[in-house]
Amino acid sequence: SRLRRSKRAAGLTAVIGVLTVIGVWSAYGWMQIDEAEELRHTLTRAALGMASAQAPLGSGIGSFIPIFEQHAPASLWLPKYVNHVHNEYAQWWLTGGVLAMAALAAALGLLAIAGLRILRLHARGGNAAMAAACFVGVCAALAHSWADYPLQTTALNTTVAVLSGLMLASLADARTRNKHRRAHSSPPTDAEHAA
Repeated sequence: SRLRRSKRAAGLTAVIGVLTVIGVWSAYGWMQIDEAEELRHTLTRAALGMASAQAPLGSGIGSFIPIFEQHAPASLWLPKYVNHVHNEYAQWWLTGGVLAMAALAAALGLLAIAGLRILRLHARGGNAAMAAACFVGVCAALAHSWADYPLQTTALNTTVAVLSGLMLASLADARTRNKHRRAHSSPPTDAEHAA
């Protein structure tokens, strides 16, 4: 309703929309060039093929380098060894198998629940700004994991862990404040009227 009333807000929204479309289009173009010229997509496909052979338990955490070296296709016989696939999910599936995927599913489920609680708090007029900011940061790292390996870098791994902890703590704090606010704003009971 604010957009309909304010030409400035509508214009700003249109500009943001155009910039978003340009950004998505540019990212798509970059991905096409990247797929044609870079190894990351070839590495991911090779790792997924190896993961199928190592299923259901995977090759073992920490075994990526020797497993990849032994089973890499001839097109990936390089003068240097490959120490990471540029896709954390493919690498987790290869080395951790079903157990790694179960842990990932549990983490994504917890993140989805946190996202829903953030939306509910916002809908009820609660303040979950800190939790929402942390949620976006964690989601950005998980999206980046599709094309790189940020969670296998200690600094980024620690940052995501701290953001996750802050998000959950902020949600718990906002929930407590909401309950406290509702308790103090509820209408008096019959016993309170009698007193």
